[in-house]
Amino acid sequence: MSAVLNRSVRRFAPWLSLVAVYLVLGFASRLVLWGKFGLDADVSAVNLPFLMLAGLVNDFVESLYFLRRSRCTSCCCRTTGSARGGTAWCFMSAR
Repeated sequence: MSAVLNRSVRRFAPWLSLVAVYLVLGFASRLVLWGKFGLDADVSAVNLPFLMLAGLVNDFVESLYFLRRSRCTSCCCRTTGSARGGTAWCFMSAR
């Protein structure tokens, strides 16, 4: 079981790193924007934990799009299909 978990963590390590950075940046930007504009817009500190939690959930759901396969024309992507009319697909690209 441990070997399977280890392999899975290694496989998704780039995605997990990207998600971690994405969540931290989203959290920090929400906090800064609330500090700058929240009190002026009558958003009290009592509502801040709910807003931050909702933002983190939203950012995590958005980060699932990083896993999505998307059509790509870049030469760095893998090409599937025949040499004529093959389709290139990128992984971890949200185009």
